[in-house]
Amino acid sequence: MESKRIIGYMRVSTREQVIKSYALEQRIDSLKIAGAADILYDVGFSTKNNRPNFQKLKGMIERREIDEVIVTTNRIR
Repeated sequence: MESKRIIGYMRVSTREQVIKSYALEQRIDSLKIAGAADILYDVGFSTKNNRPNFQKLKGMIERREIDEVIVTTNRIR
């Protein structure tokens, strides 16, 4: 039986958020715990079309290279 390829994806709004709050590390850990073998992320891009790893993820989905995607949402308001 072949194992599933599971990819995690997240976006962190600003580099400051990454450095000061450890948001990136925390969310990477959450994705790994959830089962993601590989993780893609973008930092500081405001639109979907400007997120290089989001575009990469979409291409992987379209080519059926992955079996499952795990996405984090961590909005602080």
